[in-house]
Amino acid sequence: MIDKDTLIREANYYLENDVTLQQMSVDLGVSKKTLQNHFKALQNINPNLFEKIQKKKEENINKGRSEGGKNISRVSKYTEHDALKIAKIMVEKEMTYRQAEEYFGIPKSTIFEILTSKLNSQEYGSLLSALSSANKEGLSIQEFISKHSTEHVNSDIIGKIK
Repeated sequence: MIDKDTLIREANYYLENDVTLQQMSVDLGVSKKTLQNHFKALQNINPNLFEKIQKKKEENINKGRSEGGKNISRVSKYTEHDALKIAKIMVEKEMTYRQAEEYFGIPKSTIFEILTSKLNSQEYGSLLSALSSANKEGLSIQEFISKHSTEHVNSDIIGKIK
C-alpha cells in the first residue's frame, strides 16, 4: 500500500498543474491505471481532495469533448491570392498535383487543401477538376476538353483555356 503523503502529493500535483492523467503518468513515470487507483484510495483518506480530483477529471473530459480533437488549431498561411496564383500556374503549365508539389515546394496534399479551401471561384475549380481528369486519362487539357466538352467542362471554361 502506498503511503498517505504520496497520495496527497500526487493529488496536489494533478490539481495544481494543467495536466491530464495521461500527461501526469508520463511526468511521474507511473501508469495511468496506477494513478487512477491512487486517486480512488483518496476517497477513504481525504474525501474532500477526492471530490476535487473527480471534478478536475470531469473538466478534462469535457474539455476534450468540446475541443473535439482540435487541440492544435491550424491557420493557413496561404491567402486566396496565393491559391489563385497556384491554380493559374497549374492550369497554364498543365501540371499534376505531384508536378505542382515539385514546382512550388509545397506538399501536394497542402496544395489540394489550399485550392479547395481558398478558391470560391467556380472558374478555377472547374479548370483544376478538368486538369486532374485530363492527367488521369493521359491527355492534355485541350485534348480532354475537346473529348469531354459537353460532359465535364462548361463552355465558359473552354474559352478561358483556348
